[in-house]
Amino acid sequence: MTNPRPPSGLGAGGGAAETPLAPDHPLADAPAKGAFDAERFIATLPARPGIYRMVGAEGEALYVGKARNLKARVASYFRAAGLAAKTLALTSRVRDVQVTVTGSETEALLLEQSLIKAERPRFNVVLR
Repeated sequence: MTNPRPPSGLGAGGGAAETPLAPDHPLADAPAKGAFDAERFIATLPARPGIYRMVGAEGEALYVGKARNLKARVASYFRAAGLAAKTLALTSRVRDVQVTVTGSETEALLLEQSLIKAERPRFNVVLR
């Protein structure tokens, strides 16, 4: 299979830099290989309580959180501005988000706590 992206060129710093695609190119708005397409994913989420598990490139749990409204909570991580440095560091590593819809906020809280204790995600610092 061939890679539809153009080959990388050399940037001013001497390292490899990806050549930007023309705005009218069919892949101009496609996420980079391995990148998480947050906008498309968020559109599929329900506005119900549950937990979300952010996963890195190696399949490791980066962060586990609970939400009263999964769609709104997960979307808050991927907005364009106003994010803390820690949140930007987290979202830059996310390759997948797994969600579990629960029957109540209480059930989400209990599930979140047990997953944090079991998986010890890197970005969950309070309950580590």
